[in-house]
Amino acid sequence: MKATNFLIGLWAVIAVYTFLSFFYGPAGLSAYGQLLVEREGQLNNIAGLNAINDELERSRNSLLFDRDTILAHARRLGFGEEGDRYIRIVGHRLVTNLVNAEGAVFYAAAPDFLADRVIKAISLCIGLIVAAILFAFDFINSKT
Repeated sequence: MKATNFLIGLWAVIAVYTFLSFFYGPAGLSAYGQLLVEREGQLNNIAGLNAINDELERSRNSLLFDRDTILAHARRLGFGEEGDRYIRIVGHRLVTNLVNAEGAVFYAAAPDFLADRVIKAISLCIGLIVAAILFAFDFINSKT
């Protein structure tokens, strides 16, 4: 009977270790779910960067090929054509909103999980508790 108590305790260690590793370990379902959330954040960030890239590409193409766009941009920078007359308006800025949004840096967070050492310690403690309870029941039954 004492050998079966030991084997049941050993089985409890293996079962608890397997359960905790599967759900809360470094490659467990909990960490996998957190990585999926991070993946969605990365994909959203990429979509935003693609939208910014498209807008900047349109702006670049219009500055390369459209003379009117080049003239308007040059006037916002304070340049003019030959024969232009300038009147200085006090308190008015020449350059307005020339800074383009370049996107934001997306930092991925590391997933939270139980370390393998912690999982082993928890499963060993539970296995020892199960074995001790079984040995105590066996000891009580042998006294009666």
